[in-house]
Amino acid sequence: MDSSQYVLLGFAGLFVVFVLLVVGHAILSRGGLIGSIIRIGVIVALFVGVGWYLDRTMVPTQATVVSRREAIYSRYVWVSPPNDQTSLEVRFQPSGASKAVDAIVDVDASTYDHDGPGTAIAIRYLPLFPFIARSSTSTSFTWLQPLLDPEVLATVAGVVVSVGLLFLVARLVGSGLIVAAMALTLAWTIVASVAVVAQPFRAARSLPLDRQAVAQVLEVDTIKVSYSRHSGGSSSLVQPFDLAILQFVPSGFDHPVKAWDEVDAGSVPNLIKGKSIPIEYSSVDPRQAQIVGGTRRVLWLNSLFEVGVIAFLMLLACLIGIFSGGSRRRKSTAPTAPAS
Repeated sequence: MDSSQYVLLGFAGLFVVFVLLVVGHAILSRGGLIGSIIRIGVIVALFVGVGWYLDRTMVPTQATVVSRREAIYSRYVWVSPPNDQTSLEVRFQPSGASKAVDAIVDVDASTYDHDGPGTAIAIRYLPLFPFIARSSTSTSFTWLQPLLDPEVLATVAGVVVSVGLLFLVARLVGSGLIVAAMALTLAWTIVASVAVVAQPFRAARSLPLDRQAVAQVLEVDTIKVSYSRHSGGSSSLVQPFDLAILQFVPSGFDHPVKAWDEVDAGSVPNLIKGKSIPIEYSSVDPRQAQIVGGTRRVLWLNSLFEVGVIAFLMLLACLIGIFSGGSRRRKSTAPTAPAS
C-alpha cells in the first residue's frame, strides 16, 4: 500500500473506535426512543463507513479465470426461492507481491457464462488482504439490490401496516395479553397474505420456456415439513413437494448450468438423483427451467392454508378481546351498593 492508503486505514480505525465509544455511551446512559435512534444511527454509519472504506481502498487489476463455481442452496424458505450463486476462481498478481494470489469472485449469471477458464476479467482487490476481491462492477452495497424486489417490498409493507394496526388496536381495546395475541395473529396474517399474493407475481415474471433439453438430476429433496425461521417450530405441509436441482447444457453453451424446480411430490414419477429427465427452459435465461409433466400446486396451496389458519386464530383472538372488553366495561359501570 502507498502512504495515502495507510492514512485512510488509520482514519478508518479511528472511526471504528469512535463508533464503539458512541455505542457504549448510548447503551449505558440513554434509554427509550432517543437511545434506540442513536444505536440504529451508529450501526448504519458503521455499515456505510466500512463500505465506503472498502470501495475507496480496493485496487483495480486484471485477473485470469481459473475455474467456474455454481451452487444452488436448496434449503426451503417460506417466501424466498432457493439461492443460485455463481462465482469465478481467479488468479492475479497483486502490486508489489512476489507470487500470484487466488481469490473467489462472485459474479452475475451472464458474466459467469461469458468468462470461462483462461479469459481475463477486471477485478478489484484489497491491498492489505489480496485474497479479498470482487468484480470491478460490484460495490459494497450491490447486495442491497435484491431488497428492491417487489416481493421483498410487499413483505416490508405488510409488516409496517401490521405494526400500525397494532397501535390502533391497542388504543381502541386496551393493553394486555389479548391485544398482544391479536397483534401477533394480525401481523402473521398480513405477511402470509403477502406470500400468497407474491406467488402469482413470481410466476408472471417468469420468462417463456421456449427451449427443450435433457437434464441430469443432481439432488432431490422431498419437503414435507415447513420450518419457521422465527420460532424454530415446524408444521406439516398440506402439499408436500419435490425440490430438484438440475444440470444441463443449454443450446449454444460450452458448459453446463444449474437450475432448480419445485413440483408437487409424486407428480413426476421416479424423480431420483442421477436420472436424466426432459425439461423446458428459457432461451433468455436458461436457469429458468421446469420439469416436463410436473404439477405445481405447491406455489399457492401451502401459503393459502397458512393464511386460513392464521386468519382463524386472529378472528378467535378478536372475539375474545371484544367479549372481554365488553365484560370489563359492564363491571366498571355497574352500580355499587351503598355502604351500610
